[in-house]
Amino acid sequence: MKFIEATCKRTETYRKTCLVYVDVEGESILENLGNRFSRPVNLYKPAALAALEYTYGVPASSIKLAWSQKAGCRCGCSPGFIATGLPFTSRMIWLTFDASAPKVTEEGKGIAAARVAAVLRDPTIAPALMAASNSYKTEAYS
Repeated sequence: MKFIEATCKRTETYRKTCLVYVDVEGESILENLGNRFSRPVNLYKPAALAALEYTYGVPASSIKLAWSQKAGCRCGCSPGFIATGLPFTSRMIWLTFDASAPKVTEEGKGIAAARVAAVLRDPTIAPALMAASNSYKTEAYS
């Protein structure tokens, strides 16, 4: 899994910590919806620490990352790491890794496929998602 870039897309001054999200290059919106409850957090954490150290010059040993399924939203739709030990607060940081990064745990493939199927059955969501993610392939979960 190769680190590509870190971007700070917004700052929320009321936050006392930073939120760190992991993006996988080439993952469609539909895949992301299916995968977000079954992320391989144990693989992402050391990669995220190394990426933050590289990007911000802070030793990884001084950064603490705690995974939260509800990091960005109370419904659980925005999972990510809650970070402390960085020289700033209130930032929302997206770390992008190349397509070789795992998108979902082995155990979570069935859950992710079921979530995608449920989204595709919804007549109000499916057309918008299909237009935005015409690269989605069901083989991603086989």
